[in-house]
Amino acid sequence: MGSGEGDTLQGDENRGENEHGQRKPIRNWFRASFLNPDNLPRHLTALFTLLLAVFAFEAWTEAQRETHALQGELAVLEADQRPYIGLANFIEQPLFVAQSNQAPLGQVVWKWQYMNYGRGIAYNVRFRDFIKVGDERYQPSYGGTGEQVSLATAMPPGRVAFATAVSHPGLSQENFAQLLQKDFQIGILIELEYTDAFRRETFKDVVCLERLATGAIAFRPPEDCKK
Repeated sequence: MGSGEGDTLQGDENRGENEHGQRKPIRNWFRASFLNPDNLPRHLTALFTLLLAVFAFEAWTEAQRETHALQGELAVLEADQRPYIGLANFIEQPLFVAQSNQAPLGQVVWKWQYMNYGRGIAYNVRFRDFIKVGDERYQPSYGGTGEQVSLATAMPPGRVAFATAVSHPGLSQENFAQLLQKDFQIGILIELEYTDAFRRETFKDVVCLERLATGAIAFRPPEDCKK
């Protein structure tokens, strides 16, 4: 019987159970596996594979960091070298021009200039201009086609171009003089767009100018200049 009990206990140990009939922790199996010399090549292979995976992940992470940094530097460089078109520093006053066939009636004419202040060449430069007389909303420049291409197909840095916004006909000289005595009675709204050499993005700018009774020209928020 002693032999039978010994066999039973030995059998329980081989099955990986303790005296309470519970499974032994799986870590015992790992311990036995690592202590087995026959498994050494497998363990070394697994370790090297893990180290290679960690190294590859670190290399990929560092490459991503360098890529993002390089993209940021390129974006800053492009922004520094891009064109920038805005109104020229000299802003003219609106004028009254009589119509030869309807004198003394005429139109309000407001000449304006725009310039490339940036370091790069501006391409595909387009603009639309609108004019307001009195309390009316902004109307497209009289006789225009809506959207116009500037005279310069490409504007290098420092280039100045000219345009003119014209009101509808039928205004008298007296009415024009009365408008000059009030604030915000004559204005122009200008919408500009252009691209740089990469042509990946269209840059846009909107400017609204209105004359004050003092003769000063005020910049108004574009959203306040209703069309």
